[in-house]
Amino acid sequence: MFDQSRSVWEQPGFTVAEHTTSPPVASGMIDSVVVHYVGASVNNDPITWLRNNQRYYATNRGYSLGYNAVVDRAGIMWQVRGLEFRNAANKGANNTSVSLLQLVSGDTAANGVQVARTRRFVSDVQRWCGHPLTVLGHRDVGATACPGDAIYNQITTGEFDPSADKDLTMKIVSPPRRVYDSREDDNPLPAQTVRAIPVGQESGAVFVNLTVTQQNASGYLTAWGAGAMPDVSNLNYGVKDICNTSWVPVVDGHINVWSYSATHVLVDVQAVAA
Repeated sequence: MFDQSRSVWEQPGFTVAEHTTSPPVASGMIDSVVVHYVGASVNNDPITWLRNNQRYYATNRGYSLGYNAVVDRAGIMWQVRGLEFRNAANKGANNTSVSLLQLVSGDTAANGVQVARTRRFVSDVQRWCGHPLTVLGHRDVGATACPGDAIYNQITTGEFDPSADKDLTMKIVSPPRRVYDSREDDNPLPAQTVRAIPVGQESGAVFVNLTVTQQNASGYLTAWGAGAMPDVSNLNYGVKDICNTSWVPVVDGHINVWSYSATHVLVDVQAVAA
């Protein structure tokens, strides 16, 4: 249900457990997932944001952040209260809801990976509760502008509904299209560094041929879409040129590539799914 637990971001003296007396979420009483937004600019990374706001709430309000979870722009679901503590973000409906904050700046819509991760979160909570749930905006349960017009429109059009997930349609790219060659500007990928590579479409997935060349040491290359780098390799290499093909999810028009050793990288798109 969560990609990152509280232990990743909590600080001693400012943990959720130290600043709430709320009971666990009662699965049989839950009828909705209520979506929130920040309503202000988000200028730092999720861990810093969570720590700063948890410290502010604990110091100035005397209680923990009220959300059960936060989803960031990379589609990572962060545990806040989780299911161990009832939410405190939906006044008048805390007993019957789970709260989810979209970590966006201002009145901005959730991006594609946030939408997809929200659908999966709603599905996970439904499975845990054992019955269907309704996705609501904070303004549906209280007098507020939250979660902003952009996200509220996504709610009312059903974008966060798990049933909105559809199968992707694959299309062969013929001839294959080279979208990246680090040799062109003599800019090899440094060792153990992430590089975002545009692939010519905003979402879905691409079937790519990944090539490494001119490396001076063995290693492996990983390509992925949203979130933290997965603990897998798409290509293992020695000191000779080598390639391999993989399906890679697309996030905001790019894929992420990381290499254990410094190397030039070529990316050729052979098929797309959208």
